[in-house]
Amino acid sequence: MINWIQKFFNSSKIEGKADIFVQIFCRQVPLSVIKKQTAVKKGFAIVLAQAKGEKRKFEWSASVTARISNAFGWKLIEKGYPKDLALVLAKDMAIELAQDVVKQRTS
Repeated sequence: MINWIQKFFNSSKIEGKADIFVQIFCRQVPLSVIKKQTAVKKGFAIVLAQAKGEKRKFEWSASVTARISNAFGWKLIEKGYPKDLALVLAKDMAIELAQDVVKQRTS
């Protein structure tokens, strides 16, 4: 029973982190400028920097990183961003955060 409750609260924390990252992205890249590649790259770089900081601070596991990245992509879709863009950004977030772990371990 306790394990189920812990998983529930962890899920809500993960959803909360993904919500924060989506809010940051939406502020940086409103739907009106979504076709501008430079705006998307800059906005995503800001989100990624925030995600890397959070990951290091809270020492996210690989599964948490994957879940947050996945939730980030689907929440972007819910906000009206193109599905192909949202899923690419989610995949890129997962890859970048995974590479960040490797860089930390080899440093």
